[in-house]
Order: sequence, then C-alpha cells, then structure tokens
Amino acid sequence: MNLHEKQLALQSETIEAFEDKMQKVIDKKQKNKKNVTDDTFSKNYLKKLTREIDDLRKEHLSTVIGKIFKHQAYREEICQLFQEEMKDYKLEDKAKAISLSLLDKINTKSIDSLSPKEYQIENSVIKRVYQILKEKNRDLEGSIQTIALKKKEQIFALATIVLGSAEIAWIVLKSISNILTIDIYNEEDNFTSVQNISNDIAEALFEHIGFRLRKYDIKIEDWENKTELHIAIELFSMLIDLNILEEYDKKGEHKNCTFTAEFEKQSQNIYKNILRYSPVSFEPMIVKPIHWTSIDNGGFLKDEKSSLKYDLYIMKANRKRARQNIEARRETFSPKLLEAINLIQNTSWQINPDILEDVEHYLSHKKIKDKHLLKELERQKKKYYTLWKEIKLKTEGQKEILKEMALEEEEITKKLSSKYKEQALAKKNYQETLSHIGKIKSNLNLKNITFKKAQKYASYDEIFFVWQVDFRGRAYPAQALLNPQGDDFSKALLRFSLKKPLGENGERWFKIHGANLYGEDKISFEDRVKWIDEQKDNILSIFNLEDKFQSDFLNAADKKFSFLAWAYEYRAFIDNPNDFKSSIPIAMDGSNNGFQHVTALLRDAKGAKKVNVLPTEHQTTPSDIYKDVANKAKALIEIDKEKQREIDSNIDKIYNYIDRSLTKKNVMTEVYGAGKSEKLKQIEEYLRDKLQEKLNLEDKEVKSLSLYLRDKISDAMKEELSSSNVYKKWMKNIAKQLSDKNKEIRWITPIIGLEIIQEKFETKEQRISTKYNGKDNPMQIRTPTDKIDIRDQKKGIAPNFVHSLDATHLFLTILEANKEGLDSFATIHDSFGTHACDIDTLQKAIKKSFIAMYSIDILETLKNEIAEQYQIDLKPIRYEGNLNDFKLQSIEKSLYFFS
Repeated sequence: MNLHEKQLALQSETIEAFEDKMQKVIDKKQKNKKNVTDDTFSKNYLKKLTREIDDLRKEHLSTVIGKIFKHQAYREEICQLFQEEMKDYKLEDKAKAISLSLLDKINTKSIDSLSPKEYQIENSVIKRVYQILKEKNRDLEGSIQTIALKKKEQIFALATIVLGSAEIAWIVLKSISNILTIDIYNEEDNFTSVQNISNDIAEALFEHIGFRLRKYDIKIEDWENKTELHIAIELFSMLIDLNILEEYDKKGEHKNCTFTAEFEKQSQNIYKNILRYSPVSFEPMIVKPIHWTSIDNGGFLKDEKSSLKYDLYIMKANRKRARQNIEARRETFSPKLLEAINLIQNTSWQINPDILEDVEHYLSHKKIKDKHLLKELERQKKKYYTLWKEIKLKTEGQKEILKEMALEEEEITKKLSSKYKEQALAKKNYQETLSHIGKIKSNLNLKNITFKKAQKYASYDEIFFVWQVDFRGRAYPAQALLNPQGDDFSKALLRFSLKKPLGENGERWFKIHGANLYGEDKISFEDRVKWIDEQKDNILSIFNLEDKFQSDFLNAADKKFSFLAWAYEYRAFIDNPNDFKSSIPIAMDGSNNGFQHVTALLRDAKGAKKVNVLPTEHQTTPSDIYKDVANKAKALIEIDKEKQREIDSNIDKIYNYIDRSLTKKNVMTEVYGAGKSEKLKQIEEYLRDKLQEKLNLEDKEVKSLSLYLRDKISDAMKEELSSSNVYKKWMKNIAKQLSDKNKEIRWITPIIGLEIIQEKFETKEQRISTKYNGKDNPMQIRTPTDKIDIRDQKKGIAPNFVHSLDATHLFLTILEANKEGLDSFATIHDSFGTHACDIDTLQKAIKKSFIAMYSIDILETLKNEIAEQYQIDLKPIRYEGNLNDFKLQSIEKSLYFFS
C-alpha cells in the first residue's frame, strides 16, 4: 500500500471509528458480559435511553408506514410486493410487522445486506419502505403534510429512520455533555437552560441524519426549526423521565437543568465515556493535501469511497446561512488567499521524537498526581453539595412557616437573608469544586488524546495539515488538538520535517527564540542572546534528570514543553555547532497586534511607537504598552489616592501590585470590543487567582477594588491609546446605520481582496409543548429571524474588521516570503514562524507587507465602499495624524515590530 492509499485508509478509519467502536462495545456487553467489566454509565443510562427510544419508535413508526401503505401513490405497489390485494385493516397489521423488522435491521446495521433468499417478500417490502422513508427526509415538512402526520412522536419516528436507537442515545448524551461541560468551564453558574440543550440536541441530530442520508446520495435540505425542536423535546423528556437531567426555576425567569446527583454519582466517567465513543476528529495527513483551487475543491484526499465529511469548504461553513454566503462568492473568491493557504498547508511537519518519551513520563506522573487530587476534590464536592441541599431544604421550610404567619414577601426575605447567603456560598463552593474537577479531567484527557495522536504519526517522515479560514479570513488547521496552532503541549510535539543549518544570523534568532519561550521577551535582542549564554549550565542541567519535568529550571519557563523541545536542539548545537541543523519553528510575534493595526489605520504615530510599529529613538528594549498603561493607571490613582482611601483602605495594599500582568487582559481585549463587565471580570479573576494569598481580600473587597481598577485602567488607556476609542466609535456608527436599514456589513480586505460578511440576526421565542411525568411541559425556544441584531453587529464590527486585517497581513507576508525562497511556515494569526536561518527574510516580508497594506487609506476606502453600496452618509474619520506624518517606511527600522 503506497502513501496515497494509506492516507485514504486513514481517513476512512477516522470517520468510521465512532459507529464501529460504539457498536462493538454494545455488542460485546450483550454477548459476552462475563469478560467485560461493568460499565455503570452504559448499563444504567445508555441502555435505558436506547430502550426508551426504541419503544417510542416501535409505537409510532407503524402509524407512519401504515399511512404510506394506504396512500394512493404507494398502495398498489405495496400490494404487488406482498403479492396480494389487502384491506386497510390488513395493511395496518402488515405495517406493524414491517416496522418492527425494519427497526431491527437498522439497529443491527443489516439493512443494506438483506438476503433475497430468506423471507424474500418481507425483505423486498422492507427495502422499499426504507427507500420511501429516506426520500421523505428530503422535505420533511412537506412529507408530513402529505401523509397527514401531526404528532411529534411520529415526526420523530420518520425523521430518525436512518439511525439506530443506540446511535441516537449517544448523540443525545453527547450533546448535553458538551453543552454542560462548556458551561461548567466558562460560566459562573453551570446550570444550562432547557432551550440551549434542546437546540443543541436538535442541531446534532439534524447534522448526523443529514450526513447519514448523504451517504445514500440523498440530499437533505434544512428542516424548519420547529420540526427539529419537536424531535429534540421528545428526547429531552426522556432524559427527565430517566432521571438523567433535573430542572429548576432560576429566579422565576426560565427553566434550567443540570445532571441529577444520582446520574453524576453513578456515572463518574461520563465525560470519559462520551470521549471514548465520540467521532474521532480529523487527523494529520501523511501526504500533501490537495491544493485549494476553489471554495470547495482542496484539502483531504477523495475517491469514490470517501466520506462526505471530508468535503470541506475553504471557509468554515457549519450553518445553512454561512454555506449560502460562501456559495454566493464562488466565482469571486480571492485567488491570493487560496495561494497563501496552499503555501501554509504545503509545509511539511513531523512528530518531534526528542520529547516523546519525556512527555509520556510526564503524563504518567500527572495521572497519578491528578488521581489523588481528584479524590480529595470529590470529597469536597460531596460535602458542599450536601450542605447546599440541606440549607436549601431548611430555608424553604422556614419560608413556609413565615408565610403561614402572614408575613409580607419583603419581610420574609429580610428575615431569611443570612440563610440565603449561606445557601449561595455553599452552592458557589460546590460549583467551583465541580468546575475544578472538570478542568483537571479535561486537561489530562486532551493531553492524552494529543499524545496518542503524536505516537500514531511518529513513524512518518512527513505529516501535513489541511487549512481553512473563518468568515474574517483568519487561518486555522482543520485537525484538532495536535496541530501548529495548538497549545504549548501540542506545539512542542511538532517540528518542521526539513532541517536547515543556522547560516549567518540563525544562531542569534535561535537563542532569541529560546529566551522568548522561557519568558525573557521584554528585554533587548542582545540581552536575550546574552541570557541564553549565561544560562547554558542551567539549560544543560535539565538533561541530568531522567524525568526532565522534575527540573525546577524547566518548570519556571513560560512554555515549558516548547522550551524542552528547544533545549534538545540547543544541546545538539553546543555539542557540534558546525554541523548543527535546526527544525524548530522560530516564532515572531506581533506586539499587541490589534493596537498595531489600529494605530496604522488612524495614523497614530504616538500610539504606533508604544506598540513597536514605529521605532522609538533608542530602541534599547521593546516598547511595552501593558507596562505603560499600568504606570499611567498608578499615576491617576496617585492623584486621587487620598479621596479613594476614604472609600477603600485596600488601595494602599493593591497599589504596588499594579503592573503589566494586572493590566494585560484589559489592554489586550480593548481593541476587540471587550465591555465593562468583561473587563471587570478579568480583574476580579486576577485578584483572586494571583493576589489572594498576598492580600487576603474578602469577596466584597475584591469587587470594589476591581471596579475602581477597571475604571482607572480604562482612563489610562484613553490617554495612552486614544486612537482605539476613536476607531471603535466610528466602526460602531457604521454598524448602527446599516442595522437601522436591516442590512449586513460587507467589506473587501486590501490587496488580498476577500469579501467579508458580518451578519447577526435577532431571535424570536417559539413555544413548544411536551409532556413528562403526566404533566404539561411548555417551554420557549429561541429561533433566528431575518431581522439584523443591532447590538451584536455593533459589538462585533471593530474586532472583526481588525481580525480581517491581521489575516490579510499574514497572507501577504506568506506570499512575499515565498517569493524570497521560504518554504516552511508556522502561523498563529499574529505570530509568524519559520526556520532560524530564514528569520531575517521573514522579518523583511512582515514589514514590507504591512507597509504595502497601509499605503492604502483603508478606512477611507471602507467609507466609500459602504456609502456607495448602501447609499448612506458616514461621518468623516477623525485621524490622529496624516499619512505624511506617519512615516510608513520607518517601520523597516523598527526592531521589535514582530519579535
């Protein structure tokens, strides 16, 4: 088998893993239970849900098939297949028998291999019925009307006919697990609304049905949202009935749900199980990807047996509207972007063998360490949960007594205020512990999956990645976890397959990169080289330990995995500098890239120097906008320190801790549209995570200090980077005027010529009714409308426009560097990487491309395009300077523009 054939086999193996693994496990448990360890999750929940789904379909599919049998378009054909003329009642009996046989064939995956020798008549009817049902999935709403189906149970029976019951059960459990996991990790309150879970189940089910039908060359159009939600609600009701989910009213606003305590107790490994059976994500390729020649021709290999999962668009398009937008640009899609993406995905990588064994030891020790930590956390979680429920129960009891005493609601709340606070604290402790457990499990799981992928591809001399772009043009690998844009752990496992000697200036850049990885990136280039030379013994001492991650020096690095990978090459360089060749990608990162673009847009020379776009007078060290903002904030605080001391005595304690680390997130997200609440949360998290042990602040003190610091940092940014505020206001005005006309926002990126479309729509509430436990269960589901959402449009325009510009800069740099002979590229939006010997060439390309972009007055061009396209008048742009004062060519002299 050659590499091309092997790649096709790997692609097929990846897609089939989900269904095959799921079916094998279920079959194995049913046929040979003695040899299989008990799986509480599968035994108590998966099988129960599968059985419930199976019973629901058995009950209602016969009705669907019965209506088909009696329909004038099919009756004669069905009777011919049965080889007899039948009355309605007999057709109903036949429909019941056929429905049971059909479901059995679907669940055992034998529908496509029916033997004509046995039960020939029944098999021929089953095949024809199955074909009719699949055809009706093409237009589900229309087919329902045609065969007079009104009940959602029958909609379910028809719509899911191509899926086995166990398959549906996994889709449902995977959906709720995904949405609750995301909530646990990212939200203060990990309880998720019913409508979110219902929508998630509906989308997952629809996508899977659509995929399965496409395997049969049947194209399925999007159903009306109401139909998808009817199916999802039916499944949701089962989750309630089976005690997998429980509901409660949040502040009387809407129903929320979470996993029940019983479910969590009996299914400790739910995430592990779901991960185990989930579809495998795309994996690296062992041959070069197909060049992108159009919006949907490129990427993975294809043949007549290939899964349609590999038919990707160059631009990510998961929803119907996104697919329509990209299809509309088929003939005008940017050829320059396609050329640049092809250069990126032509880059040849390999798994870095130097650190594989070290990483394996690390994961082994981490597993043991995490096991002990999780055991303790589980005890804490149980304690907090029990306490929370006990307080809640007692409080509710006391509330009932007070109600019986005819007290007013306000007085009851006042009397129980201390109990409510105790309850809230217990709940908070429980949720924080739950979140901590989830993060630990997730972190180890993701690292294990990434490492296993690295092991799988370690034997190949070359591996490649398929690249796509998002709607703004930002480039991403299609493969998850193990890719050049992954976290420190993932990136350390990869290196260029091509090794190159350091050449004339490569040693310098090689050492600068090592210092950057360690965290010594705020000093001059010369000092970074000097730091590496001075730390030679410490670096080499890492290799004196069998377990490299026991090294205190290594663990102090900002990016310890990548630094270890670099250290292996450094050791090889020290051993034999004359013959040394490097394959580690050397990264050049933009200095707060969002502000870099904004200062160039607004011709803000003062701000440009603060973010290293324009050179400062001496350039002894890189300009540091985070530090500048911190110093300005301290100066502003100093002015009203006496006044503030009267309000909060903690200002003296916090003053000396106001540094670049505290201001970094606020500053970094400023140009990307972070609001006041988001910035407040960033500071609160910093105070709790970084300074709590030093300051020992109470919760109310954290909140008051964070509010004060947020406002002072905001004031400092207005002075240090005034162009940001001007830019955001002007862009938001565009969004408002177009939203008032109910129009999306379109713009063309400079030189690359990619059309960007930003459109966010309002949603409407739709009432869906279902029942469980004999009670009505109405709920409101949000569905998209055709009305533009002005709030989302205003929020998104400033960051999305900048992101489209940093994507443009990346593509221009890749094209320019390739003209100069570069062939290997590692890219992460505002971080460009290549071999050490080629960094000087890359630096020139970065600067030349940026100058070329901003030789155009981008905002004036945008203003004219918007005005002409939408017939609106826009306010003039208030530039901070002009093109003549903003010396674009001097960017070439800026040492730390990208460093």
